[in-house]
Amino acid sequence: MNCFDWARLGPPLLCCILGGGMGLSHCAQAALGLPDADKQFTTLDIVQRTAQQIPDCIDYCVVGMCVHLQFTFPPPGVKVLLSPKIEHYLPDFVVQSYKEVAEEPWMEWSKVFGAAEKEAQSSIMQLMGGGLGLVGGHDVGEGEYAHGDRETFFKESDVIGHPLTLLPKIMRKNGSMKASTEMDGNLGSVAQQGSNGTMESGDQWCNWEEGWCDDGFTDEGSSCGPDCHDNDITVDQAYHEGEMAADDYLDNFGSGSGLFMNTDLTRIFNVVDSVNEVTEQFETVNELMEMVDQISQITDAVGVGAGAEFRIEDILCDTPVLPFVPYYLSAMDSFFWRNGWPLTDIEKAVHVLNPFSSEAIKSEENDPLLPLPHEWGNLYPRHGFLQQYHDKKAASVMAARAVDVAVEAGGHRIRFSPPRTGRWTDGKWSELHPDPGKACHSTVAYDMDVVDSSSETEAGHYAWSYWRKYDCCMNQTGVFVEVIPLPKSCVI
Repeated sequence: MNCFDWARLGPPLLCCILGGGMGLSHCAQAALGLPDADKQFTTLDIVQRTAQQIPDCIDYCVVGMCVHLQFTFPPPGVKVLLSPKIEHYLPDFVVQSYKEVAEEPWMEWSKVFGAAEKEAQSSIMQLMGGGLGLVGGHDVGEGEYAHGDRETFFKESDVIGHPLTLLPKIMRKNGSMKASTEMDGNLGSVAQQGSNGTMESGDQWCNWEEGWCDDGFTDEGSSCGPDCHDNDITVDQAYHEGEMAADDYLDNFGSGSGLFMNTDLTRIFNVVDSVNEVTEQFETVNELMEMVDQISQITDAVGVGAGAEFRIEDILCDTPVLPFVPYYLSAMDSFFWRNGWPLTDIEKAVHVLNPFSSEAIKSEENDPLLPLPHEWGNLYPRHGFLQQYHDKKAASVMAARAVDVAVEAGGHRIRFSPPRTGRWTDGKWSELHPDPGKACHSTVAYDMDVVDSSSETEAGHYAWSYWRKYDCCMNQTGVFVEVIPLPKSCVI
């Protein structure tokens, strides 16, 4: 159990005192229904772990100078605005691979969406006529693994909007974070939900420490003030309402922002607490702000700043990806995820039938004993089965396949249409679970010394952050004219 789990039980001092007691930790997990750290993680875990990965993953660089024109009146005139053009990575998705629907490693997701996904999947299974469609990760290849032979693994895999896609939307140009009440549009409405006991933060939120949630309603005629909590519900009831909302959402799968605006769901995912955690964890912003001063010196050095106004409005490029939105759920795509070729990816026959196809999930570095990178599995057909020696390698291949389905242009898979298309190879990967690190890698097949521990093999749960590169001008005011290339300068 980490400190944020303990923080729900008492003050930070209690966290620091009790957090190290393994026996007590496991007892509290069992008594309170908190996630087993070996098998599950929370939304706050995602934020914490990803924040620690930012220095290695973000690759924040200045690559040019943007020129905008702003027309002024009175007096009539034209002002030249200069701003840096930057490029950097952002964590777009949480990608999780696991054995069975309703056993997702993301705790809140499993508790809210697990049952709804399982029900939706059962309906799809009936249309498929049973058979192979009923097989799950617990029922595949259990017998061969003890003999060290290749076995067939099966994994479900999800691609979900990362909580830290909030980062560009909540960060001011001086590097500080906006209060939830300062946010506009859908973000402003949702960011005020889920707060851990902040009375003024919104109508629906949960007090995790005391185990109850505000239901957003007040008795008619009640004269009590803002501290009155009439008709409050338990956390279990809040989860139940979240489950019903998830069921409605999956009935209309693909509507996207509908989830982001549903407070019965967002209060469970602790949007406000996630934002507050960003504020505490994102120490890298100090380095970014130091670079802002360096940027103006660069512009003076190359002679493009004379007679112009240097302006910065945004310190990070925004992403069209929305937090907590399921861009791909293999359970909803079961017809293709649980069938092999040619039903799955028939249009990719040229790759499926070619044993030398380059479309494979390969290691980052060459094995000194091999002339080519080590392959963990083929990309196509993109279904949930793979013959492998290692559970984690199989899960990694499924994660890459799911991301490729989620972001590809066109296609006929069941998913929420991606706001930005691409390929799984376009981004970087950092592990969230079960062995979170601080490094990013160009491929999910980065661990050349994979050894499946007994706990990993038993749980079969894995998760990564998937980062993609963005570039933008740090000012969007005025009419864009051009970008003046500059020598690439990176701060982190």
